This record gives sequence, C-alpha cells and structure tokens, in this order.
Amino acid sequence: MAGPHEVDFQHIGTGGWFGECVQPSRAAAEAFVVNKLVELGEDRQESQQVAAVAGYTAADAIRYAVRIHPVAP
Repeated sequence: MAGPHEVDFQHIGTGGWFGECVQPSRAAAEAFVVNKLVELGEDRQESQQVAAVAGYTAADAIRYAVRIHPVAP
C-alpha cells in the first residue's frame, strides 16, 4: 500500500511499546524495522521475515515484536 506507514516496536518480555514513528512508505518502514531489529540484537534474516508480515497485528522476532500499518497522510 502506498503512502505513510506507522511503525511500533514492542519488547516481548515486558510488553512495553516504544519507538513509534512514521515512515514515508511500506518499503521504507520495512527497511527501518530490519535495521532497528538488527541494532537491537535480532537476526537479520528473521528481522526481514518479521518486517514482511507485520501489520496491524504485531509480528514477533525473538525479543521484539513490530507493527507496520498505513496511516492517513
């Protein structure tokens, strides 16, 4: 889907959400998610899979979950 997408991260162990931001497109949001998850210690390949399926419902990596969904411009 075209247009801006919101990204939200969750630390699975605590349930706390953090790092909400808006990216200009779904592709940009997925790239941001992969880089951030790797920075947080997650595996790159798993991070790519998580980013690809994240939606309004969070997709889980090992320690972090992520949501990616469209927002109004």
